[in-house]
Amino acid sequence: MRTAEAAATALPATPTPAAPPAPMVVRFIGDAWIQVLGPTGKVVFSRLMHAGESWTPPAHGLLLTTGNAGATELVVNGVTSAPLGAAGAVRHMIPLDPARPAG
Repeated sequence: MRTAEAAATALPATPTPAAPPAPMVVRFIGDAWIQVLGPTGKVVFSRLMHAGESWTPPAHGLLLTTGNAGATELVVNGVTSAPLGAAGAVRHMIPLDPARPAG
Protein backbone atom coordinates (compact mmCIF):
# COMPACT_ATOMS: atom_id res chain seq x y z
CA MET A 1 0.00 0.00 0.00
CA ARG A 2 1.36 3.40 -1.00
CA THR A 3 1.36 6.35 1.30
CA ALA A 4 -0.56 9.51 0.47
CA GLU A 5 2.72 11.34 -0.07
CA ALA A 6 3.92 8.80 -2.61
CA ALA A 7 0.55 8.89 -4.40
CA ALA A 8 0.64 12.68 -4.58
CA THR A 9 4.11 12.71 -6.14
CA ALA A 10 3.09 10.04 -8.66
CA LEU A 11 0.29 12.19 -10.13
CA PRO A 12 1.24 14.39 -13.07
CA ALA A 13 1.29 18.07 -12.29
CA THR A 14 -1.65 20.02 -13.66
CA PRO A 15 -0.41 23.14 -15.43
CA THR A 16 -1.86 26.40 -14.21
CA PRO A 17 -3.77 28.02 -17.04
CA ALA A 18 -2.21 31.25 -18.23
CA ALA A 19 -4.25 34.40 -17.83
CA PRO A 20 -5.81 35.46 -21.11
CA PRO A 21 -4.13 38.48 -22.70
CA ALA A 22 -5.81 41.84 -22.24
CA PRO A 23 -8.12 42.60 -25.18
CA MET A 24 -6.32 45.93 -25.71
CA VAL A 25 -2.96 47.34 -24.70
CA VAL A 26 -1.45 50.69 -25.65
CA ARG A 27 2.26 50.07 -26.31
CA PHE A 28 5.07 52.58 -26.79
CA ILE A 29 8.06 52.20 -29.10
CA GLY A 30 9.31 55.68 -28.21
CA ASP A 31 8.51 58.46 -25.78
CA ALA A 32 4.96 59.80 -25.98
CA TRP A 33 2.78 61.87 -23.71
CA ILE A 34 -0.74 60.47 -23.52
CA GLN A 35 -4.01 61.55 -22.01
CA VAL A 36 -7.05 59.30 -21.72
CA LEU A 37 -10.57 60.61 -21.25
CA GLY A 38 -13.43 58.65 -19.74
CA PRO A 39 -16.98 58.56 -21.12
CA THR A 40 -17.87 61.77 -19.24
CA GLY A 41 -14.82 63.64 -20.59
CA LYS A 42 -12.92 63.43 -17.30
CA VAL A 43 -9.17 62.69 -17.51
CA VAL A 44 -8.60 59.14 -16.23
CA PHE A 45 -4.90 58.82 -17.15
CA SER A 46 -2.23 61.29 -18.18
CA ARG A 47 1.47 60.56 -18.30
CA LEU A 48 4.66 60.64 -20.32
CA MET A 49 5.26 57.07 -21.46
CA HIS A 50 8.66 55.76 -22.51
CA ALA A 51 9.83 53.22 -25.10
CA GLY A 52 9.09 49.69 -23.93
CA GLU A 53 6.25 50.71 -21.62
CA SER A 54 2.62 49.77 -22.10
CA TRP A 55 -0.74 50.65 -20.55
CA THR A 56 -3.87 48.53 -20.38
CA PRO A 57 -7.12 50.48 -20.51
CA PRO A 58 -9.23 49.52 -17.48
CA ALA A 59 -12.55 49.90 -19.34
CA HIS A 60 -14.15 50.44 -22.75
CA GLY A 61 -15.40 53.79 -23.96
CA LEU A 62 -12.15 55.66 -23.32
CA LEU A 63 -10.57 58.13 -25.75
CA LEU A 64 -6.82 58.51 -26.23
CA THR A 65 -4.76 61.55 -27.17
CA THR A 66 -1.12 60.89 -27.97
CA GLY A 67 1.56 63.50 -28.40
CA ASN A 68 3.69 61.18 -30.52
CA ALA A 69 1.52 58.99 -32.73
CA GLY A 70 4.61 57.48 -34.35
CA ALA A 71 5.63 55.95 -31.01
CA THR A 72 2.16 54.69 -30.05
CA GLU A 73 0.77 51.30 -31.08
CA LEU A 74 -2.40 49.46 -30.14
CA VAL A 75 -2.32 45.74 -29.44
CA VAL A 76 -5.82 44.33 -29.91
CA ASN A 77 -6.36 40.68 -29.00
CA GLY A 78 -2.63 40.06 -29.47
CA VAL A 79 -2.40 41.78 -32.89
CA THR A 80 -0.19 44.89 -33.03
CA SER A 81 -1.27 47.86 -35.14
CA ALA A 82 1.05 50.06 -37.12
CA PRO A 83 2.01 53.23 -35.24
CA LEU A 84 -0.98 55.55 -34.95
CA GLY A 85 0.62 58.20 -37.15
CA ALA A 86 3.83 59.98 -38.05
CA ALA A 87 6.63 60.56 -35.55
CA GLY A 88 5.79 63.62 -33.47
CA ALA A 89 2.22 63.88 -34.78
CA VAL A 90 -0.53 64.58 -32.26
CA ARG A 91 -3.70 62.49 -32.55
CA HIS A 92 -6.87 63.13 -30.56
CA MET A 93 -9.98 61.15 -29.67
CA ILE A 94 -8.72 57.67 -30.61
CA PRO A 95 -11.27 55.15 -29.28
CA LEU A 96 -9.77 52.57 -26.93
CA ASP A 97 -12.27 49.85 -27.72
CA PRO A 98 -11.16 46.42 -28.97
CA ALA A 99 -14.24 46.27 -31.20
CA ARG A 100 -13.31 49.59 -32.89
CA PRO A 101 -9.54 49.67 -33.42
CA ALA A 102 -8.11 52.99 -34.57
CA GLY A 103 -7.11 53.32 -38.16
